[in-house]
Amino acid sequence: MKLVDPKYIKIVALAISLPSSIFALGWFLLKLAQEGVIHKLVALGLIILYVVNTIFLIAYYGSKNKD
Repeated sequence: MKLVDPKYIKIVALAISLPSSIFALGWFLLKLAQEGVIHKLVALGLIILYVVNTIFLIAYYGSKNKD
């Protein structure tokens, strides 16, 4: 019994990992901002870029694998 169709495995993996990876990336970048390595706006920009890129990849793989 297959839980996920193999052609959608990348989409499901990205969708499942998105919340935890946003949290980890946010925590790491916040620590860098607190230490003064990067500015807080740079950290926020990187988080936003990561989220937009991941959503783009989900949409790309979804449209690529559509029948």
